[in-house]
Amino acid sequence: MKKAQKNRLEFGAVRIITKVIQSLKPNTAVKWGRRLGWFIYYIIPIRRSVVLQNIQRAMPELSKKQRTKIARGTYAMFGQNFFEFLRTPVRTPEEMNDRIHMHNEHLL
Repeated sequence: MKKAQKNRLEFGAVRIITKVIQSLKPNTAVKWGRRLGWFIYYIIPIRRSVVLQNIQRAMPELSKKQRTKIARGTYAMFGQNFFEFLRTPVRTPEEMNDRIHMHNEHLL
């Protein structure tokens, strides 16, 4: 397969996935994004071990259970952020107001 043809197929697949994610309701996108993060946590063990080692280096006082909880939460948050990022072009002003909370606005 020629490189240009392969690139078009990959681009088309990404566009389809993006459209599907953009069609989800905001709360559904958050839930599925978090699930994607958890799924990746379990299917890519080499990255998981690096993450756990880094958490152990940064916070050696934590138990293995606590480090695992942080790592899983981090993966879930990355998945959620990924889905929210892809939904950015289709967000309504109301959704933006519901999702963004400003603190100390006077500092801006």
